[in-house]
Amino acid sequence: MAALSAELAGYPGGTPGEVARGFEPIMTVRLRSEHGELSFFSTIVTFGAPADITVSELAIETFHPADAPTAAALRTLLPAS
Repeated sequence: MAALSAELAGYPGGTPGEVARGFEPIMTVRLRSEHGELSFFSTIVTFGAPADITVSELAIETFHPADAPTAAALRTLLPAS
């Protein structure tokens, strides 16, 4: 395990908590704004079973901050709830 851990640490983004530029495991949306570049990733949630027609087409897409600077910018822009 120690040898495997050492090998993995040698790859780009191999250090825990570090992701090498260009090797992100997700697709991000980057927006230029007056608060700097904001980076988001999204998740899509669908509801219901295939036989349940009332929610079969319902999907909700939510955008989340993809990095610490974006999260900090959003905290300054949005009031605390």
